[in-house]
Amino acid sequence: MKFSEFQKNTHVFKIYDRCFAIIKYTKQSFEISEKLYDFLNGSSDDLSLLSQTEDDLLVLQKYGYIDLSPSEKTVNSLDCLSLSLISDCNLACSYCSVGPSGSYNSDYNGTKMSIETARKCVDFLAQNSRTNKLEIIFFGGEPLLNMETMLYVLDYCTSKYSDKEWIFKLITNGTLIDDDISGILSKHRVSVTVSLTGPGHIHGRDRVTRDGKNSYDHVISGLRNLEKHGVDFVVKAIMTNLEESAEIKDHLKSLNLKGRIHVTFEHSLVGDNEIGVIQLMKKGVQECLEKVSITKVLKEFPHGLDTVLMGESAPDAVCHAGRSSLFVGSTGDIYSCHISAGANAREYLFGNINRYFNEEGFDRVKSGFDLTLPQCKSCWANAICEKGCNLQRQRLGKIPEHWCDWFRWYIESSVYMSAHLDVDVILKSASIVSSSYERESLKTLFYLNRHLRNSLKHIFPMFLYPISASKQVENRVSVSS
Repeated sequence: MKFSEFQKNTHVFKIYDRCFAIIKYTKQSFEISEKLYDFLNGSSDDLSLLSQTEDDLLVLQKYGYIDLSPSEKTVNSLDCLSLSLISDCNLACSYCSVGPSGSYNSDYNGTKMSIETARKCVDFLAQNSRTNKLEIIFFGGEPLLNMETMLYVLDYCTSKYSDKEWIFKLITNGTLIDDDISGILSKHRVSVTVSLTGPGHIHGRDRVTRDGKNSYDHVISGLRNLEKHGVDFVVKAIMTNLEESAEIKDHLKSLNLKGRIHVTFEHSLVGDNEIGVIQLMKKGVQECLEKVSITKVLKEFPHGLDTVLMGESAPDAVCHAGRSSLFVGSTGDIYSCHISAGANAREYLFGNINRYFNEEGFDRVKSGFDLTLPQCKSCWANAICEKGCNLQRQRLGKIPEHWCDWFRWYIESSVYMSAHLDVDVILKSASIVSSSYERESLKTLFYLNRHLRNSLKHIFPMFLYPISASKQVENRVSVSS
């Protein structure tokens, strides 16, 4: 790679005393010397940098850190189904995205997904996928109200299609997780997302039982059961009032939970106060930047590092709903996702698993989701940006510019924080890396990167890089030998 090509296709930035470069339209990020930063930024004319930088580029290309070969067109192979095991819930949350008590605002309120329908879902996924790694997400309503079907799916997947690598996830309110259920989840390696919106008086205001009682104590009990059985879990805190953010975060921290924490915002709150939401998120990331608290980053902001460093190139960074993943309602109706199902968005209804699948409609929507918006084509972050909700993006025809500004800043901040990552911290936070990084390969990669950084002058590889650690090790060991 020539210096002129690198200069033309690189976005450079500086945070505090460290300088970085991202190759535009890719996810390849590097730390760079301040001298190179000044030159690329136009504040230096030291031409001696050119040959030294080109030497660095040649080494990085040799070891596979820079790859500018044209990427093949992404084939959107179906690899994930979300199954609504029941259109009913034991809670009556004030902000439920799929209608009152998980009803999906539909006539099939209270319907349980039958074992026969679930079997057809698994067969459909296994027979229509071009990949060996498949994912099932148990959804609701409250999916644990239909344990019979869930247990059938877990056993059927691993026995009927034992040649596949299965990933199971459960989205639950956590109130029904007892010792027995935790044992089942642990046995089948089901990852769990549990909703907890803060201390009891806040949680109990937004997440109550059908008869109006606070569900907080039941959720805490469920989380402790998950911890007891070593189940991988994420606590999802849905914020409904920006002024409560500090209290919610402090409470979640005080629980000292083993799982990760994901703070998100109720949909209407974002719509009513988008700027305030962005400012709050930026404040949280800024705290991490100032303290360089990598443990905090991995626990509270895993999505940023995951997006920047571990995903595929665009358009795979975009939400997979309606592209490589689908949602199946309790009666078998097939939608792009639970949001489109909850909104009864008929343009995203692709048939019924028990009767027919509208492949033409699926291809049309999938094709539309892949289109890059005009505002994205010249943006350096295009390959990394998730571009928001597919449904919202298609209906609005654009992404609000303040979200673009926020996400570009978030990417830069995530790259800066990743420069401080240490192999031991990463391995302790295995839940963020276990899906794509083998532990021993990660250790080997760390030492390879450290050795390489000591031999370069101006461009230095980052610790993490968006391909699997084992593949990196295989590539780089073979080159170095």
